This record gives sequence, structure tokens and C-alpha cells, in this order.
Amino acid sequence: MTRFEQDRVYVLPEGFLVMARSLCLVLGARQSTKAERHLVLGGRMNRLISRRIRIGARLCILSMELSYFPLEANPSSNRRYASGYSTKLDGVRRFDASTQGGKALILLSTSRCRLASASYSVRRGRYSFEYAWRTGVASLGLMRRRSGNDLLAIYLGLEWSSLCFYVLAAIRRGSAYSTEAGLKYFVIGAVSSGIYLFGASLLYGATGSIQLGELNRRRLSFDEMSWSLASMSRMGASMVRIAFMFKLAIAPFHAWSPDVYEGSPTGSSLYFAVVPKRAMVIVILRLVYGAFGEGFQSRQAFLRRGSLSSRFVAARAARCQRRLKRFRAYSAIGHMGYLLLGISTGSLEGVQSSRIYALIYIPMSIAAWVGIMSVGHWLSSTSLVSGETSKEWTSAKYRTDFQGLHRRNAFLARSLSLSLRSMAGIPPRAGFVPKLMVFRSAMSQNLVIFSLFAVLISCVGAYYYLRWVKRIYFDGVNKETTTSQEYGRGSQDGSQTGTFSLSSSRSPSSPLVLDEGSGIILSLCLRVMSIMRILPGPLMLRSHRMALAFILSC
Repeated sequence: MTRFEQDRVYVLPEGFLVMARSLCLVLGARQSTKAERHLVLGGRMNRLISRRIRIGARLCILSMELSYFPLEANPSSNRRYASGYSTKLDGVRRFDASTQGGKALILLSTSRCRLASASYSVRRGRYSFEYAWRTGVASLGLMRRRSGNDLLAIYLGLEWSSLCFYVLAAIRRGSAYSTEAGLKYFVIGAVSSGIYLFGASLLYGATGSIQLGELNRRRLSFDEMSWSLASMSRMGASMVRIAFMFKLAIAPFHAWSPDVYEGSPTGSSLYFAVVPKRAMVIVILRLVYGAFGEGFQSRQAFLRRGSLSSRFVAARAARCQRRLKRFRAYSAIGHMGYLLLGISTGSLEGVQSSRIYALIYIPMSIAAWVGIMSVGHWLSSTSLVSGETSKEWTSAKYRTDFQGLHRRNAFLARSLSLSLRSMAGIPPRAGFVPKLMVFRSAMSQNLVIFSLFAVLISCVGAYYYLRWVKRIYFDGVNKETTTSQEYGRGSQDGSQTGTFSLSSSRSPSSPLVLDEGSGIILSLCLRVMSIMRILPGPLMLRSHRMALAFILSC
């Protein structure tokens, strides 16, 4: 095999996904204008959503599932716990067992998020082909970011996925809230990208290289005579770290992140909360332990301050939140704080605990978001102009909408309560093990004050998580649901109609029927959390070997 053919084998998963996305785009683009024409004329649900569009969206999901097989055929996937790695395409891409496993997890979590939000989009009458296609293209950018071995390749992966995120946030063109979320997300992304590029240019000017391995080696070679180059490289490294703090919404760089979650469609918020966070962990680890390994003490102080401020801001803000999406946004900020605490320890246990935390966070977060999307009621409206009656699904937006949920659907209430207790870290739930490992890794590095503060913040977090469980099981059904108060202003997740109508909603105390897709996703998430809770040994052993291989390869 020639060198080009060998490199082509390593990029086979991305190539397969690009071809599948192109084919799905050709199949689905022809029906988009036809569906929009039916939407303007005001037809029924089965006329609004074309059957071919649904088939095209399912093909998009299927292509992500099938991309796993060429990923397993990759030669680097067979070296499960090898400490070495290989670089291809002149050192631009890095391939090892950790990278390939992360790509498989990105594909798996993206397809599960799309399946979880598909039934919700159908109920809302907004099952668009472009939405499913964009999530796949964003996952392709995340995979490129995961395997990037220099600053420019990582930046291209960042921008590839970020452009798709902006569109997913503002995909509801008739909604002012969605447009605002997309604009704010774009401003945050533009600022972080500018900071990243400026820091990368300073690093290149100081070291003459942008590859991660060469950066650390050349920074170690600075002597006392080259203090100006050393200060330039330190400034560049600090700016790159700040850019990634923006991307991860770490306090005090979280800014408009709760507003983006609140204004975006619920399916987009689910995707933002789960997939990009997990894909960013390995990039942060490579930068902190590899490219910026020189002078790690100052990096530790920076990461610890970010971890401390994120947990404090999240606990203080989430305690008084009434809106569900903003509550979930601050919850994600708090969990990133715990993950940063594990990374900041600089030890093997810290790397292992951060990887396990990011892995277990996926099923917990998906289960919580599916519960939010499944609660609601049908709203019947009669137009005063045409006299036509239409029904629209109104989803839950406030904490009070979950009062008495166990009387409406016992399985959904149990699933949601289990995911919330896991997020709180209450034993013996699945979320207890990664938090315990994070605390152990911090204590092993004599971070006693940080560990005690983390335990106190975890107790505060358990309070507002259990308060949600209390509303599900011990509060009566809210007869005057606050969701119906949004009538007349246009929903945040939908479009503003601009028409006068007489509205009457189905009683919020009526039984809540869980659709098949949401039930399957909830069952899978609960099963995964149960396995991680009952048999954590294989997961801990595998993560330990992967963390050891990562440390040895840095």
C-alpha cells in the first residue's frame, strides 16, 4: 500500500459519513419546498410532514449508526490500550484507541439524541429534514476536532461544528426567541474563535510550530535568554485555554449560555448539552497534559479557579430557576466544574475520573431532556378569521408543569427521578461513582479545601435536584399550568402566529401517553445507568487502562 492509501484507511469513517450526508442531502432537498408550501397553506399534520422527508431524516440517523463499522475496521482501533499513537496526513491527524473510541461515542450519542427529539418534533409539527442533516454534519466536525493533532486542525473542527450549532439554535425562523439564541451563540462563538486564533498565532510566533507534540518540546527548550519568547508562549497558551472555557461555558465565561439553551428548540438544546461537551474533554486533556504540559502548576490554578467558579455560579443560579431549560443549562455548567476538578489534579486518577464522569453524564442528561420533551399537553385553538380548529403540542416550560407527574405517567416519573438523583450524586445511583472518583483524585493531590467545597456544593445541588423529584411525587397536579400562560405571545420553542384565536387546552391532569421513541430511549438510558451502577468494575478497569495509555503517550 502507498502512503496515501494507508492514510485513506484512517479517514474512512469521516469519508463514509461525508458520502452518506451528501446522498441524504440529495434525497431530502427536493421535498423541503413542497413541505413549506403545505405549511403556508395550512394543511393537516400528515400533509405538513412529507413521508419522504421523514425517510430522509431516518437515513441520516442510519448513516451515523453505520459509520461505526468502518470506525472499527480502522487499524488504530485494534490497539485497545496501546500507549503509542500514529499521526497521519503529515502530522495533522492523530489516531489511537482513545480517539477512535471517542468518535464512536460521538456517533452513538448523536443518533440517540436525534431519536429522542424525533417524536417531539413530530408532535410539534416541525419534523424537518435539515435538522437531522445538520446534526450529522456537526458530528463530523466534532470527529475532526477529536482527531486533530495541531492547533489549526482543531480550529477547523471547532468552526465546522460551531457553524452547524448556530443554525440549529436559530432553525425556527418564525420565532424571535430562536433567532435571539442563534445570534447570541454566534457572538459567543466569534469571540472565542478570535481569542483562539490570536493565542495560536502567538504560540506559532514563539515556537515556530502548531503541532501539539512539538509545542511542548520547544517550550521546554526556552532558556533565560529567550524570556520574551517564553512570555509570548505563555500568553498564547492562556488565550487558547480561555477560548476553550468559552466553548465549554465555564464560569465566568458562561455569559449567554443559559439564554441559548432557553431560546433554542428543545432538540437542539439536548444536542448542545450532551454531544459537544463530551467531545471537548479529550481535546482539553491533550492541551493541558500535552501541548501545555510545561509549567503545569499555573495551568492547575487556572483550571481550579474555573472549576470552583462554575460550581458556585451553577449552584447559586439553579437554586432559584423556574424555567426548565435554564435550570438544565446551569446544571450543565455545574457538571463541567466537577469535570474540570478532575482534570486539574494532574494525576492518573484525575484523568480516569474525568473520562468516567463525561461518559456517565451522557445517559443521565439524555434521560432528563427526554423527560422535559415528553411532558406537556395538546392545545386546541380556533381561528377567528377562518374558523378552522387546529391542535398544537405545548411542552413543559416551568417546574410547576411537573407537579403530580407520577399520576399521569408512572414510568416517565420514575425515569426522570432516577436521572435527577444520579445527577445529584446520591448513592447508590450511577452518578455517585464518578463524583466519588473526582473527590478521591482531588484528595490524593492534597486539594482538601477544594474537595470540601465541592462536597458542600454537591449538597446544595442535591437540594434543587430533589426539589424537582418532590414536585413529581408529592405535589398535586397544577390545574392552571403556567404553560398555557404563554398564549398570545408565541411560544419560545415555536413560531409566533400573529393571529387571534380562542384557545382551550386538554386538562394537564389527564394521563400522559409516552410515545414509542421516547420510551425506547428512556429504557436504554435507564439500562445503561443500571449497568454502570451495579457493575462499575469493567468500566473503571477500561478507563484506567485508557487513562494510563493517554498519560504515557503525552
